[in-house]
Amino acid sequence: ANESVTLVSELSRRLVKVHVAEGSEVAAGDLLFKLDDSDLVAELGEIDARLELAESVKQRVANLLPRKAISQQEADSSIAAFDILNAGRNTKAVQISKTEIRAPFAGRVGVRQVSEGTFVTPETPLITLQDISRIKVDFPLPERYSGEVRTGQKFTFTVAGNGQVFEGVVTVLEPAIDAETRSLLVHGTCAAP
Repeated sequence: ANESVTLVSELSRRLVKVHVAEGSEVAAGDLLFKLDDSDLVAELGEIDARLELAESVKQRVANLLPRKAISQQEADSSIAAFDILNAGRNTKAVQISKTEIRAPFAGRVGVRQVSEGTFVTPETPLITLQDISRIKVDFPLPERYSGEVRTGQKFTFTVAGNGQVFEGVVTVLEPAIDAETRSLLVHGTCAAP
């Protein structure tokens, strides 16, 4: 496949919703799985309430400081408290975003490995995703032919059990010769799915 990945969660949480059908085509960014984020959303609400208070204190301090009604240390403390809460809010928002497992690229999903209600961890495979719009072809080339191949060059190949001849284009040449096999690894792509 052009791209292939086994999707996992970055967080250890309960799976609450499966948004993808096995074997279906998905677009990059499509929501595939949703993990439980209820505690994170509640914590974000608490941070937002504190942030609102810290913002009003920060504005009050900004009005009082020029008149020397408060010390510079008090002003710095209130600004720092606001900044810390804002950073905490951003951190919590990132954690919430990680409860949505999205397709990193367009392709076809395979067999789902989990069901709703499962407690998943970063070691739990959820589903595979393959971009089969084109394929990658890797093959060794004997060292003596290494000077005759270049990026952009076309090549043909066949697949065992299929008599059809496919055409590809060389995209990458390994810069070093394999010492054991005395061959050069060539990487190409074929536009045929």
